[in-house]
Amino acid sequence: MKKSIFPLYILLLLTGSCKEKMEHNPVFTDSGNPEPIQNMEYRAINGGFEVSYDLPADKDILYVKAEYIDANGALAETRSSAYDSQVTIEGFGDTEEKTVTLYVVDRSANVSEPVSFTAAPLEPPIHIIRKTMEITEDFSGARFSW
Repeated sequence: MKKSIFPLYILLLLTGSCKEKMEHNPVFTDSGNPEPIQNMEYRAINGGFEVSYDLPADKDILYVKAEYIDANGALAETRSSAYDSQVTIEGFGDTEEKTVTLYVVDRSANVSEPVSFTAAPLEPPIHIIRKTMEITEDFSGARFSW
């Protein structure tokens, strides 16, 4: 007589699961904040900015974070790896002045002092495309060209 133990196994799994709460914290912790970026230069591009910089000599840098206010008024951020020396910020739908703040974050989640700039991005690509877009009829549809 063969009996299936599969339902019993599922029942044991559901009732005998771990009750302790696991936390995901950095493996390595230190209390020192990293140095801020140096020699920051930015260039306005269509709908955003390209920002280049020099990273400090700290060995446990994880990434550089750029924070700004998006079109909806919410705080947005863009990150760049510690292996890169630039960050590209894209997605602005207007040409109004924006304030961008950059931070260096290390492996212990310590944040550096902020480095900021205020500038206006160039006209967004969607507006440039819209000015030159042509819509013509096509076989069972429409043809878009710009």
